Amino acid sequence: MQDINNVDLNLLKALRVLLQERSVSRAARRMHLSQSAMSHTLARLRQSLGDPLFVRAGAGLDPTPRALALQQPLESVLDQVNVLLSPSDGDPRKLINLYRIATHDFMVEGALTRGIRELRAQHPAMTLELTLLDSHSNQALDNGELDLLIGAGIGAKPRFVQKRLQSDAVLCVLDATHPALSDWHPGVLSEHPLVLHQQLNHSHPATTDRLQACRVAMTTGSLQMQLPLLPGSDLIALLPSSLAHRASEALGLVTRPCPLEMEAITITALWHQRAKADPGHRWARDTLLAPFSDKAQ
Repeated sequence: MQDINNVDLNLLKALRVLLQERSVSRAARRMHLSQSAMSHTLARLRQSLGDPLFVRAGAGLDPTPRALALQQPLESVLDQVNVLLSPSDGDPRKLINLYRIATHDFMVEGALTRGIRELRAQHPAMTLELTLLDSHSNQALDNGELDLLIGAGIGAKPRFVQKRLQSDAVLCVLDATHPALSDWHPGVLSEHPLVLHQQLNHSHPATTDRLQACRVAMTTGSLQMQLPLLPGSDLIALLPSSLAHRASEALGLVTRPCPLEMEAITITALWHQRAKADPGHRWARDTLLAPFSDKAQ
């Protein structure tokens, strides 16, 4: 595209959706178009940009290097246009209908749940998409496929905004009849089998170093997954205090201070710089995160 006077800006909107969905049919549904109309739009994009943009990969589409190079600036430009055209004194809730969050499963309780309830109370028509935080979430935020990350051990790129939400001490959680309870001493973790999160070594390498003398009997893909494994077992789990206290109340488990010096688990929120000033995203973000304010360290 050489001259903006000859550009149909709807093509740019369509390209963003195609990059996010990687599917003509899914993009057509989001754009409220027929599949044939979306295919025609893709053909126009290819002609305008002089690049195939996507190649078929199974049931979906793989973007070409040219398309990938366009994704981030395209997201930024369209978000800025949206801010430009949005009424400065209008209700920000009218400017956003979808908010996409990636977080840990154990976070969907407590302060986050209160934030979600408030968000839905103020904007019942809004759709929230909650997904599990994983190794791809950081890139998805950068690509505009997510609006907010909430979790521990997530790195922030220079173009991300970061807010510290809470810091949880690490506690030991175990069955109420566990033999370790009769003699809780500094070396107790090396005498009994542990259950740990699979990503612990990536997000908290210092903690992993301190546990080298211990026997890891089991690893899980999430912290929440550990809880039903503990009743009636000889396992000891290392969990953030917020989850540990809820588990002890719900499942009759026991918590003990960790006998090793452990780094606290800090929960942070990340969002992209391009959404920093967007009124709709700012309102959703502030409403969602407000219940954490009394816990911030």
